[in-house]
Amino acid sequence: MITLKIEIKYNLIETGSMVWLFKIFLKIFNKRGVNFSYTITSDNNGAHLKTTPYIRKKVCNFLNVPETHLSLKTRKREIVEARQLGHFFAKEITRDSLATIGFEIGGMDHATVLHSIKTVNNMRETNIAFRERLETLQKQL
Repeated sequence: MITLKIEIKYNLIETGSMVWLFKIFLKIFNKRGVNFSYTITSDNNGAHLKTTPYIRKKVCNFLNVPETHLSLKTRKREIVEARQLGHFFAKEITRDSLATIGFEIGGMDHATVLHSIKTVNNMRETNIAFRERLETLQKQL
């Protein structure tokens, strides 16, 4: 498998178009077996744009789960939790559609993203330890 990573510094006005363009590249390259990821940073004091790939990376680093494991068809708790938290924060922070979020985090569909958001909300209300980890991760994003 070929891996292609791109990092671009761009101003905030034009980033919407750049993100849209990279999402098209992501779909094309992933269908052809090329692992394509992108990071866009702004010129404004190095502030990082909070895109879905950025959130995916931060969640995986926080939970010590390799990003490549998110697309595995497994029900291991640590991988499922990383995927669900990625879906949850991507929906909260970005303007991406549910289908785009699902595609970029684990290759899932929109219904899975909805289920992930519901599950995280339920866990947040019932599990104190989970809520504390969620708040810690939210501060890092």
